[in-house]
Amino acid sequence: MPMIELMSAHELATRLGFANSSGPFRNFCARVGIQPIRRNPLYFDPVHVRFQLDKAQHIPTHLAEGERKETGLVAQRRLRLAQQ
Repeated sequence: MPMIELMSAHELATRLGFANSSGPFRNFCARVGIQPIRRNPLYFDPVHVRFQLDKAQHIPTHLAEGERKETGLVAQRRLRLAQQ
């Protein structure tokens, strides 16, 4: 049985370029739609975070992870613009 991997608020904040998990980080999360797990506001689900970030950047969510890695950023942008 695979373990559920969670990400601490501090770890997520530093990965997103914030110094710590203070007000600006929380405002960014609220604006993008990233929510902590229900029972502990200090931890986030990485799958939810990736989904919300993709959604905010208008990256199609139907692409498989492998396809997304193989597709370059320019190709992703062209695909996004073609869908609009």
